Amino acid sequence: DSAKLAIASYFSRFSDRVVDDFQTSLLDAAKQNTGIYVKNNLIKSLINAQGNELIQFYKSILSDSLSDYRWKISALHAAGKNPYESVKELFWDALDDKNKAVVIKASTYLKENVPKSDIRRLINAAKAQKNIRAKSDLLARCKMLDSLKEVDDYIFEVFHQINDQYDIANMVKSEAEGRFALDFLENLIKQDTAAIIQTTAFDHYIKQLEKAEFVNKLQQDEALRNNYISSFKAGMLSGDVAINYLGANALRNEQLPLS
Repeated sequence: DSAKLAIASYFSRFSDRVVDDFQTSLLDAAKQNTGIYVKNNLIKSLINAQGNELIQFYKSILSDSLSDYRWKISALHAAGKNPYESVKELFWDALDDKNKAVVIKASTYLKENVPKSDIRRLINAAKAQKNIRAKSDLLARCKMLDSLKEVDDYIFEVFHQINDQYDIANMVKSEAEGRFALDFLENLIKQDTAAIIQTTAFDHYIKQLEKAEFVNKLQQDEALRNNYISSFKAGMLSGDVAINYLGANALRNEQLPLS
């Protein structure tokens, strides 16, 4: 068993070098082995391979209630290298998995890949999702695709139903993708609220600068620019170590209009 693990670990670490020559053998081995770590590494070794046979293999892992959650996460990670249309059902179905880590892996992928044509499915899935982290990912994607009043209203509703500071911080990430993000984040930065919430707000306030459209507005609108810098300074003066770290990194980036 130790020899199998060592070999499987090797293939998982150097998957880009071996997959062309050993793809069939690795897939057969991944199907046959049942050791948690050996099988997991064999699944990882296939990450650079694509094709329907592999997708069907990932599907068999994800649909089997006896599959270890680590196999499922690795299967989703590998499946994500394929085109969205060919693997999307694996990720949508994984949102209902009993393991939270698997659900979050699926929602993380969907946050980055769902097209606007699937926005209604995205909204419905977000409303049905019980895991707040996953729910926030799905809602963030909704807001990235379109500014819909339905989504705004639902996020507002969820905000007033949750009390856990980490759940609230996750929902902040969703709201940060919306059209009213700037005012929302500024208010949180200046509030005397839980550190995780304030830090998350400040982090996403800085990330607004990653949007070319927003940077162009800052450069053209002096009032907006002054207000942004004022709120940035207010965050830095909060004394929070995490916020100071985030702010210092932003100030080091000469491409950001913060001076």
